[in-house]
Amino acid sequence: MSTISATTAASQSTVAASSASVNSDAQDRFLKLLVTQLKNQDPLNPMDNAQITSQMAQISTVSGIDQLNATDRKPSGHLQPSNQHQPLQ
Repeated sequence: MSTISATTAASQSTVAASSASVNSDAQDRFLKLLVTQLKNQDPLNPMDNAQITSQMAQISTVSGIDQLNATDRKPSGHLQPSNQHQPLQ
């Protein structure tokens, strides 16, 4: 069983690492798009601050959800699966 646990833990850490990499790539792409958008905007009709703030909040929300999913995939050492169910008294 310890071999299975070690293999599972290794695969879950790989998934978490790849998720962090994807999250970082998404943030990099978002920032590049935002900077490009700001550089190429109409100087007589610039983007509203609320639009920029909204876009930044959206990427923050997505990255937070990705981090939550990554931590959800990590094994919690204190929980042990059990096939024995005891009735409530």
